[in-house]
Amino acid sequence: MPSSNRIIRGAEASTFTGWNIDLLGNHYEGPVDRLLTEISQDRPAPELLPKRRELSEEEIRLQNWEMVLREREAQLTGLEEEAQQRGYKQGQQQGYAEGFEQAEQERQTLTAVAAQINDQFEQYKTQLADKLLALAVSVSKKVLADTLQAHTDHAALLLNQVLDGLQLDGKAMTVRAHPSTLAQLKQHLGEDHTLGNVRWVEDPQQLPGGLVLQHAEGEVDASIQTRWMKAIEALGLDTALTPADLD
Repeated sequence: MPSSNRIIRGAEASTFTGWNIDLLGNHYEGPVDRLLTEISQDRPAPELLPKRRELSEEEIRLQNWEMVLREREAQLTGLEEEAQQRGYKQGQQQGYAEGFEQAEQERQTLTAVAAQINDQFEQYKTQLADKLLALAVSVSKKVLADTLQAHTDHAALLLNQVLDGLQLDGKAMTVRAHPSTLAQLKQHLGEDHTLGNVRWVEDPQQLPGGLVLQHAEGEVDASIQTRWMKAIEALGLDTALTPADLD
């Protein structure tokens, strides 16, 4: 039908049948009431709904097995986590034990090395001490030889010290000494010495510079050999003095 833009007025408009459009429905109180009513009309009646089927014994048994399996799975998961935690703790303890054992081995190794170093140091000190003592002995021999050569009156002074200590008062005595020492004694004391009854005896076994005085009451060993040995015994040595040491 072709449309028309003509405006209908007055008596002409009254000849048309009126339109009655019910948008919400005249029997609804509002949009919400209409929506709820339509939903209830679309829902099937309870007697028309399918009845719930009862499970068979096999299905019930399968459901029970499924529940048991789920519980076992949860238990296994818990055991696995517990085992992991236990293994972690055991690993820590084992690591601590291995670390302590390694540290103990290193401590023992360091202790052994320290003991070895200490032994070597003590050995070195002993060797050094021996060398120092040997050097001291060598120097002492040289000093002794130089002193005897420089002081030819040494034997005479020594004899006077011995006589002053004994106070023999002209008693008979014997002086034993190296030939060179006897010559020095006679030179310093003179032929007309006031020693009383003295017998001079040359003893080549004696070292120059010392003497042995024998008398009725005993003997005084003032030889160089004896005096030297007493001096070095204090150092723990027993190195004898030889004629070559005094040359």
